[in-house]
Order: sequence, then structure tokens, then C-alpha cells
Amino acid sequence: MSTTSVENSLIPREQRTGLTPVVLKAGTSHKANGNGSSSGTALPNNVASRVQAAKERLTQTTESAGLKNGSETIEIKSVNVGDTLEALGTDGEASSKYLIKRELGEGGMGQVFLADELGEKAGEVKRVVAVKTLHPGKHKTIDVKRLLREAEAQRRITHPNVVSVLDFGEDNGRPFIVMEYVEGATLKSVLREIHSEGERGNLPLQLQLMLGIIISVLEGLQVAHQNGVVHRDIKPENIFIDKFGIPKLADFGLAKHLNATTITDQGVITGTLPYTAPERCNGSSGDLRSDIYSVGVMLYEMLTGIRPFEGSKPVEIIGKHLNYTPSSPSVRNSAIPKLLGTIVMQCLAKNPQDRFSSAKELADNLRLITNPTIHHSSITEPANNSSQVTSFSAV
Repeated sequence: MSTTSVENSLIPREQRTGLTPVVLKAGTSHKANGNGSSSGTALPNNVASRVQAAKERLTQTTESAGLKNGSETIEIKSVNVGDTLEALGTDGEASSKYLIKRELGEGGMGQVFLADELGEKAGEVKRVVAVKTLHPGKHKTIDVKRLLREAEAQRRITHPNVVSVLDFGEDNGRPFIVMEYVEGATLKSVLREIHSEGERGNLPLQLQLMLGIIISVLEGLQVAHQNGVVHRDIKPENIFIDKFGIPKLADFGLAKHLNATTITDQGVITGTLPYTAPERCNGSSGDLRSDIYSVGVMLYEMLTGIRPFEGSKPVEIIGKHLNYTPSSPSVRNSAIPKLLGTIVMQCLAKNPQDRFSSAKELADNLRLITNPTIHHSSITEPANNSSQVTSFSAV
């Protein structure tokens, strides 16, 4: 996917030729309802019951305590191209079948496949989906719990900027999540093109593109937070840009419900270290402000082309999160608005109380940076070069 095609799909056609194009705010037309959910396509209500049914079947395959403490192991059978996985029906519901077509990608713990959801008639395909499974072999039961938790976390969230969970199943010792298939590219690949040689010319357009992506992600993240779900692994690899230019937040495998206990190995920091908040490096499970920090790291990387906290060893990265304050993006590049640099640095505050209090608050501040109808004089500059944004106001 070329940078030009992504820029053109994110910015409305009538505004692409202007010097100050208005950023596309992909999620703002979807009003949140009273439960904090957005008015996107409703998820099937059978996901919760199927997760519970799969959990009960998996529990029967290992020791009764296995899924309680996560220390025992369970054998996961392989999923191969050509296999048909069945999500068994519950409470009289019909089962759903998914034909595995090809592998889309893999990570440290699992694989994602392209699949067809099969209809009742022979050869009928209802829709194309993505199926996430665990790698075959022995897994700690904590890995199974994370897969179950991912399905449970994402089913709470209905928003156009969050990848939807459509179904969950367990077929002959193979647990799997069925998700919407996002045809497009990851934010990581888009950033690689933006920061490559020859793609640096139009900074105003690039700022609009980057902030449009972040604002959309924040809108999805706000709904997740309203539903009590903290993502805990926000990074460019977990954000997809679909073929229509809509950013979508994915991979809630490390997500935590605000009222739930943490699922982790003793003494292990979960997440991706360069994006992990200081409090989580210190052993805390974190809260929504930990996600704000991760967004700040990602925005810093988008604006400058480098990650603010790097090191050759994990202990070096952790040390920088705890003790090192990077230069503001606007110091690294004077063409980046000073206020935008200030916003990024507030996201990166060591103390969670000094960060933005919500994804919505951060998104609202970023909108004022991108909105050409806001007069500069109406934005309150922080006094004495403070790293704190005190207030923004629109005229």
C-alpha cells in the first residue's frame, strides 16, 4: 500500500488539494450509547455463551486447577490450510463452520488465518473472516486464558475503530477466535513508507494523516475504556488501516478488565517494552492511563521516525521508561507545532496522574491542533515551558 493511497483514503476528496486539509475523524459519526458502546454493527450475542462453553470443554482436557493458576500445560493441536473448524452451538443455536484458506500472519503465541464462514448449502460462503489460533504444541494454560480473555474483552466493544469479534469456538482441542477480516496494512508498514527517503516532503499533509489515525484509534480506545477494558499492548503492529482508510485497533490478548485480576506469569512484564508505561515496568497492572502513555510513545514515533525509549537490552528500555525524559518532538523537528509536542510529552509523563485522564480528552486536544477553524490565540500555551497542557478552548 503506497503512502499516497493511504493519505488519499483518510482525507476527504474535496479537501485533498488544500494547504490545511481537515483530518478525517473516522469514528465521530458513531454516537456512543448509554452503555459506552458505539452504534456500529451489533455483535452476535452468542459469543459470550460460546466462550463459556469452550472454557468448560478445555477445562475438562487438563487438571481441574489448570485454568485457575495458569502454571500447568495443555496440548494444542495444529490448524492447517484446508481444515474446517466448528464453533459448536449453545442453547439450541446452530453451529458455525469455518474453512481455513491461508495463513495471514503469526506471532509469538499464535497464528491468524484467512477463512470462509460456510453456509448451510454446499459451497455457500457467508463471509470472509480472520481466525486466530494458538501455535500447535504444549502451552501453559495461561496462554489459553489469554485467548479466551481476548474474545471476552473484544466482544464488549462495538466500534468502527476496533476489530470486531464475531465468534469463538473450540474444535477438538483447538480454541480459536473469529474476527472481522481487515483488508489493508498495519500502521507499522504505513509509517515505514512515510519516514522513508522521498516521502518527507509534505509535512502538513503527513501531520493530518498521522493525527487522523491517532484520533480514530483514541475513539475506539475510549469505548474500550468505558466498557472497563484496558488494552495494554498498543503499538503500530496492532493497528490496521483497512482498504477504505479506516484505522482499527486489534489484538486484545493482553487486555485487562479494570475490575479483574491480572493474568500473567509471576514477575513477567507483559506487553511490548518500548511502548510499556513506567508503572507497568514497576510491576503494576496499569489502568487506562497506561494506554495513554503507549499512545504517546506511538505518536512520538509517528512524528519523529524514532521511538523515544530504546535500548539493546530489556533492562535498558525499562530504565529509560523509569528515568529518562526524551526531547519533545517539536525540539527534534521545529516544523512540528510546539503545542503538539507538548501534548505528546504530557502523554509520556512518568506519573499517571500527570497524563491526560481519558482517551477522549487526548483526542479532543489533538482535534484542536488539526482544526483550521481554531484561532491560535484561543489555545492556552503552557507557562514556563511546562510539559503540561493546562487547557484548550475553541472559539
